[in-house]
Amino acid sequence: MNSIIELIVQPLIGAGARNIVVVDAPPAQNTPYVTLNQPEERAEHVERAVTFYNKKLKEAIDAVELQNDMNIVYYQGLSEVGNEGFQTTTPCVINFLGIPGADPSIPPLGGDFTTAPHLYDTTCILPDAPGFFYYDEFHPSTAIHELIAEGIVDQIRAEICPSKRTKSKSKYAKKSKSTKEKKSKVKKSKKE
Repeated sequence: MNSIIELIVQPLIGAGARNIVVVDAPPAQNTPYVTLNQPEERAEHVERAVTFYNKKLKEAIDAVELQNDMNIVYYQGLSEVGNEGFQTTTPCVINFLGIPGADPSIPPLGGDFTTAPHLYDTTCILPDAPGFFYYDEFHPSTAIHELIAEGIVDQIRAEICPSKRTKSKSKYAKKSKSTKEKKSKVKKSKKE
């Protein structure tokens, strides 16, 4: 985790950034790349890996935040977005990855790399895939990206710009703690 902090966060701090947004790894265990026509244990293995990564990322971010007297907004992006009303079981299209672990295997781009992504679910309407959680086998649709962006803005307003806080348009914004509350929590955990 230190390499991620050194490569991504430290250069921002070195450039004078005092407020940074870091988004966690999304719950990849729910993506069609991991779930479509595949054994359940595959999703369980991926979930453990994502959970471990996010825990270590959060610990590293908290440490850097305290050492540098700054505010790092840690947004749990896709983890906070609900599935309400979205089609989640299949992607709209199959893109460059395909789903090699599926039974039977689903080839990328319908079998060749010279064509545009092929429609996987015939109810999908391109280019925006309205109503779909996943655009392709791994990536969220435009609607989900919009919900994530709203959540990030809401969390920035809550943590960094409380005077500009407005009534949230997004129900996905995470309730966050102030930097002072974070520092007190870390100090308590170090004493224990």
